[in-house]
Amino acid sequence: MKALLLTLALIVPLQAWGAAGEWAENPESRVRLITPWQVAPQSGELRMGLHFKLAPGWHVYWKNSGDAGFPPVVVFRKTPDLGDPELLWPAPERFELPGDLVAFGYEDEVVYPLRAKLDTQADRLRLTADVDYLVCQVDCVPYRYTLTLDQPLGTPVPDPGTMPLLDRAWASLPTPAGQGPSQGITTTAALDVSRPSAPVLEVRVKGARPGPESQLFLESHEAFDTGKPVSQATADGVIYRVPLKPREEGKVPFTTTVGWTVTHLARNGQPLNLESRQQIGRKETPGGPAFTPGLVAVLALISLGLWGLLRLSKPETTGGKT
Repeated sequence: MKALLLTLALIVPLQAWGAAGEWAENPESRVRLITPWQVAPQSGELRMGLHFKLAPGWHVYWKNSGDAGFPPVVVFRKTPDLGDPELLWPAPERFELPGDLVAFGYEDEVVYPLRAKLDTQADRLRLTADVDYLVCQVDCVPYRYTLTLDQPLGTPVPDPGTMPLLDRAWASLPTPAGQGPSQGITTTAALDVSRPSAPVLEVRVKGARPGPESQLFLESHEAFDTGKPVSQATADGVIYRVPLKPREEGKVPFTTTVGWTVTHLARNGQPLNLESRQQIGRKETPGGPAFTPGLVAVLALISLGLWGLLRLSKPETTGGKT
């Protein structure tokens, strides 16, 4: 009996410390804070997660929510010795909605990874975060909760329940092109304005093959909205062409920065999600540069200048022979 009581005394505190806060619940969703630790290290990167479980048919959002909605907003209360947590974005899914609308996000269950720098001598850390999010099916419902988690600190002890959740969440994060698992993969992009009334963004990936569910997701852009990407597999990768709708009619920037994520790629038999952010310019047409309004104006000025030079060089007449 003494041995049993001693065993229980050793086990129960670990379970009570926990690596997860309480669920905040509503009919459409549940959300909580988690870490991968029963006891977390006192210094280094502290990994955390915003853990959602969703009712069938409901979804939450990626950083670009699509035609409607908004992504979760997480604001942590200031905590001594803890840096500002950063919210990361797993590879999303595409949802086709009534009315030809589209949403980018997650259904069933998702963990949004969070990370922050920690350096303390304390033996306990209290995490408190205000979370605003929108959960949607056809209709949408907004929620706001204050989530908490009491994290013991000291000699690290992983949590067998939450560590696999966070490992999977981190594995689903897209990797930057050319780094880590995507070493050797290259991406390029250009704005095709050969038809000024229907500009297209062209994204090329070389060094990885698209899977059956591969998708391109563009981050929000201030200059244009985007249509549905069309993919074309190539011998060494994939090309995506995305129709653009300028927010100001006829205005497509000469150069701009675009960010995107490509999901469900494969390289050497291993699955891969890829991300990139690049400054891009207008693509030249096969017959030469696209005749944009700006280029036409420049050519007109050059023509006027040449005409003026010709007038200056032409001999004047006086009504008789020169």
